Amino acid sequence: MNFPTPIGVSPACPQSQRDCVLQPRVARHKLPGEDGAGRIGNPKGVVTSAGLRAFSLIEILVVVALLAVIILGLVAMFHQTQRALLGSTTQSDILEAGRATADLLARDLEQMTPCNSTNPNAWNFYAQLELQNNNPNTPAVLLQPLLGANDYQTNVMQILFFVSCYNQHWSATGYALDRPDLGVASLYRTNFDLSTNYVRAYGVSNVAAIPQALTDFNNLVGAAMLNKTVPSNFSRIADGVMHLRVRAYGTSGVLVPLMNPAPRALRLNSLNLGTANMGAQLDPPFSSSVYTGDYDYSFNSNAVPAAVELELGILEPRTFERFKALTNNLTAAVTWLTRTNRAAQVHLFRQRIPIRNVDPSAYQGP
Repeated sequence: MNFPTPIGVSPACPQSQRDCVLQPRVARHKLPGEDGAGRIGNPKGVVTSAGLRAFSLIEILVVVALLAVIILGLVAMFHQTQRALLGSTTQSDILEAGRATADLLARDLEQMTPCNSTNPNAWNFYAQLELQNNNPNTPAVLLQPLLGANDYQTNVMQILFFVSCYNQHWSATGYALDRPDLGVASLYRTNFDLSTNYVRAYGVSNVAAIPQALTDFNNLVGAAMLNKTVPSNFSRIADGVMHLRVRAYGTSGVLVPLMNPAPRALRLNSLNLGTANMGAQLDPPFSSSVYTGDYDYSFNSNAVPAAVELELGILEPRTFERFKALTNNLTAAVTWLTRTNRAAQVHLFRQRIPIRNVDPSAYQGP
C-alpha cells in the first residue's frame, strides 16, 4: 500500500530518511563524557563499573586468619570462664558436703558418755584402723605423692564406736567405710538402741548391752569387708572419703598415749574392774610395712577422751566419678589415685571436738 509523500520530502528520498522525518524529535541532554558523536568515554573523576578493584586472594586469607585468631581467643576465654565456674561450683559442693559430714561426726562425738561399767569389754570409745579384707598385715593406708621429693600425704581410715546417754536412754553409734581396700570409700553410720532392742534380743539393756553392741558392730563391718556390700541397717553419709582419722587427747591437751606422766590407766598391766582403762596401741601392726604413727583407742569404765581431733578427707566429686569408672581393675584404680596431682583434689577438714561428759578423775595419777 502506498502512502502519500510527506511535505518537504522528495519522492526519491530513501526509506530511512522518511522514517526519520516521520519520527518526532525529542530533546535530550548529553551524558557525562559523551562526545559530539554520542560516544561515552571515561573522563577524569568519573568511575565506572569496569574500573572497580576487588580484594586479592592474599587480603582475603589475611582477614580469614585474623578472624580465626579472634574466634580462638573467644573460645579460650569462654573455656577458662567455664572452668572457673565449674571449679567454684565444685569447691562449694565439696565444702558443703565436707562441713555437713564433719558437723554430724562432731555432734555425735561430743555427746560421748562414760558408762562407768565394771565390765572391761564395755567400751565407751573405740577406734581402730580399717584393714583391707580383714587382713591384719594390710592396713587401709594410702600414700599420695606431693610435689616435693619424698613428700607424701598419708590417708588412713578408721572405724569408730562410742556410747551416749540421753535421759537414761543409752545408745551406741558406729561409723565405718565400705571399701577401704580401694583407697576411696563411702562413709556409713549405724545406731544401736541399747534400751529396747537388746532387751528383746539378748535380755540385756543399757550399759549391760554395750559389749554385745560392739560385737555386733564388728561383725557387721567384717561382713561388709568380705562381701563388698553394706548391711541395710547402715546409712550412707558421704561418698568419696579418702581419709578418716581421730586422735584422743587428755585433759592437759596432750595426745593420750604421749602423756607424761601417764595416767594411772595407761600404767596398768592388766584390766582391773572398776578402774578406768585407756588403751593405746600403735597402728598399723608392727608387722606391716607401712607405719603411720596412729593409735587404736579403747576407753572403758569412767574414761573418755577430753577432746577428739577429727580429720576428714573427701575427694572431689568429678574425680570420684572418674575413679569409680576404673574400679573394675583395682590395680589401675589405685595407681590412678597415687599420681602426683591427685593429692590436690582431696579436701581436708580438721576439727577439735571437746567431750562434754569427760571425767577428770580418769586422768589423775596414782
